[in-house]
Amino acid sequence: MTKTTSSRAIGILGGTFDPIHLGHLRMAESILHALHLEKMLFIPCHLPPHKPDREVTGAHHRFAMVDLATGGIPGLEVSDVEIKRGGISYTVDTLRELRRQYGSQVRLVFLLGADSVASLPFWNDAATLFELCEFVVLPRALEKPPDFSQVERKLGSEITSRLRNATLTLDTIEISSTEIRDRVRAGLPLTDYVPKAVEQYVLRNGLYRPGSPLAGTADG
Repeated sequence: MTKTTSSRAIGILGGTFDPIHLGHLRMAESILHALHLEKMLFIPCHLPPHKPDREVTGAHHRFAMVDLATGGIPGLEVSDVEIKRGGISYTVDTLRELRRQYGSQVRLVFLLGADSVASLPFWNDAATLFELCEFVVLPRALEKPPDFSQVERKLGSEITSRLRNATLTLDTIEISSTEIRDRVRAGLPLTDYVPKAVEQYVLRNGLYRPGSPLAGTADG
């Protein structure tokens, strides 16, 4: 965890956002207020390191959807730091860049889904992450509790204790991007799943249908 006496704190919500949905927005707004953050940065990845077997929609499309979804909501912003960097999006590189941008006196608060806790020790340069940011662990309804065994084994008891004490339970909307993509393929509306502007963007650009632009063909 970064050591700072500053009261300034910026939340970081990274992900594929393929597409962003109302669950993401509800969670971000809740955490923004619960933790008294200055702002919440949505950071769409360029290429996700933990989803090598699934093609993702072109990064510029995913960024545009996040930009539309967050526009006009106080405290929510989108960053293209990973898209500009290109290549595989490693969190440690992003945090180093954000640390350069905001300086050492700003707390960086990284939001981590509880289902990612078990894989966290295998992230690139995992131990360094705890020098660059604070983590908030977010359990989801109907999911198993976080598995800290690998964190304990690989990163030690101190870091494990930090994560255990950083769990924040919220009232969230249970939506998945997979469900949204399936609805598009089935020709079903996205009302109550994504903001209207995002639904219009998906339909206008033919996303999530056979032959739709993917990361390997649409990012040039």
